[in-house]
Amino acid sequence: MDADHAAPKVALFYRRLDVSRSGLADRDAADLSAGRAVFLPWARPATVLRPIAKATEAAKPQAAGQIAGLQVLVAARQAEGLAGLADRFRMAGARVALGADLDAMLARIVANPKTCGCLVVQIDGFGEIEDIVDQVMAFRRNAPGVPLILISTGFRQDRLGAERLALCDVSLRDPVNLGQLQAAVDQAFQNNLLWQERLQSLCATRADATRKIIPRRVKPARAPVHLG
Repeated sequence: MDADHAAPKVALFYRRLDVSRSGLADRDAADLSAGRAVFLPWARPATVLRPIAKATEAAKPQAAGQIAGLQVLVAARQAEGLAGLADRFRMAGARVALGADLDAMLARIVANPKTCGCLVVQIDGFGEIEDIVDQVMAFRRNAPGVPLILISTGFRQDRLGAERLALCDVSLRDPVNLGQLQAAVDQAFQNNLLWQERLQSLCATRADATRKIIPRRVKPARAPVHLG
């Protein structure tokens, strides 16, 4: 890639999230989150990715009882600030584990995604969003089936839509409205299914593009004809 087409070095904001060091230009980041096709230089071919079964109606999360029995991992440097959130998860029947080492927690989940039913990251203790954007995006592509909720005082409002799928399934403003926790978790699961489908589709599109390349045909040089 030449310098003219390299990712810009300046900070690029998409829906107020800094993606300058994600390896994607701002337009590509927007297209990815919106579900439009975009070339992902780090995406592995579909043959390498674990197959993601298309969700059936029966497999989709229900509107009630989603938290009960869920294994929730919470990453926060200052866990006392999320005591109320952890307590609310436990009251709803979830099993909660807290951790202050984000790198170690993400590595463990990637190694065994089935150990985590939902990951909650309180960003502020780890710096600004741009300080962890690379980690988060790497996690999203290596453990696409783990619903991810980001929490920060820097978010202006809760975002339960699909506009930030490249980074998370749901983003919540801190302090969290605990009365809306059930709805946030349910929506995170719904959005995660959409993220899995989009990522799989993008990887498949890239693999198809490789297979459909038509080689350039070169005509063999003709030997000169000598007339007697």
